[in-house]
Amino acid sequence: LPGTGESPVAPVMPPPPVQTQKPSMNVKNVNLRNIRVGKHSNKTRIVLETDDKIGYTANLNKADNTLHVAFPKNTLGMRLDRDLNQIFKYRNAVQTIKLDDKSDQFKIVFDLSSRFSRIKDFHAPPDKEYPYHRVVVDLF
Repeated sequence: LPGTGESPVAPVMPPPPVQTQKPSMNVKNVNLRNIRVGKHSNKTRIVLETDDKIGYTANLNKADNTLHVAFPKNTLGMRLDRDLNQIFKYRNAVQTIKLDDKSDQFKIVFDLSSRFSRIKDFHAPPDKEYPYHRVVVDLF
């Protein structure tokens, strides 16, 4: 500073706060739009339509005659385009549907009317006839 013999000192500023980012969970909400059941000559087909592709597992429990379709917890919402009671016109295929979110997965449990010995499941993308992504489970 002039006349004091001291040199100017810049004020000490605290360091800027450290920016931290929470890890990305990459979880997206996907809505279940429709459930369809169809009887064919050689199989029964259950289709779950969603507005985006979603991971799932499908398991046939022969002991209690149920089909379990499970999705990662907190990823599947319900925005149905129609009343689920419409599928019960196929009572010869599905008796009831239960929703189970008590575990680390969200499960849709189908109580089956007929006995089946195996399943084949796959994902089908939207096309001209079906505007939604589909989880398809064929019961044989």
